[in-house]
Amino acid sequence: MTTTHVWYDVKQQSADVRDAAGLEALLRHHAISGEPTVLSVFRECDVEDDQIPEIEMLVGVGRDPHLALIQCGDDDGLWFTLSPDTGREGEVFYDYMHNAHYYPSNAEIPLEEVLSAVHEFAVTGTRPDTVAWQAVTR
Repeated sequence: MTTTHVWYDVKQQSADVRDAAGLEALLRHHAISGEPTVLSVFRECDVEDDQIPEIEMLVGVGRDPHLALIQCGDDDGLWFTLSPDTGREGEVFYDYMHNAHYYPSNAEIPLEEVLSAVHEFAVTGTRPDTVAWQAVTR
């Protein structure tokens, strides 16, 4: 796994995480915080020399300690994770840099699946195959 940079607050709160255990610990810490927060996750090698990364991953945690979501932008478009629970309707709120972001409630999936997908992203630098995705159509 390459070093990842995680940015999660407008007050410049961020972390450089050097291994999978550290990344998981940081996400779990925010997941149990009770504060719905979006964390930007970038691979250090993708943002060297101030280049714009080809892929952006936003991870929403903290609304429910057992659920999380991912928003991922790549060359194929903008994507949210997709829960197999098709009965979930409405939207859920997460805070991103003190700005309200609303996501479809069916974007929330088990935290363990999100952790696995974030690890896959940290290794491959591509949108993870370990979770289902829905294209953003707004």
